[in-house]
Amino acid sequence: MLQLQQRSGFRGPKSYKFGFQTGDECNPLSRHEARSRDGVVKGHYSYVDPKGVLRVVRYEAHPKYGFRVLLDAFKNNEKSEKTKSEEGNKITRKRH
Repeated sequence: MLQLQQRSGFRGPKSYKFGFQTGDECNPLSRHEARSRDGVVKGHYSYVDPKGVLRVVRYEAHPKYGFRVLLDAFKNNEKSEKTKSEEGNKITRKRH
């Protein structure tokens, strides 16, 4: 069964918000994004890769600092371990 959910809206000039979810249990897909009045865009999307692993990617785009990926979460069949590095509390992942 295919399901589709959609959200949209905004808060003042130069801002927006939207999102959707679709797919089924075996093949979910989603995307959500919002832009604030100061031009910062934050969002995330998810999909199932060819190996059947659900991937969730969070991102941010800043007018001054540019685009960066904040998180790539691994779920389902792939094990991951988050560890904090002592150098700048950077998050790294060890794959098993």
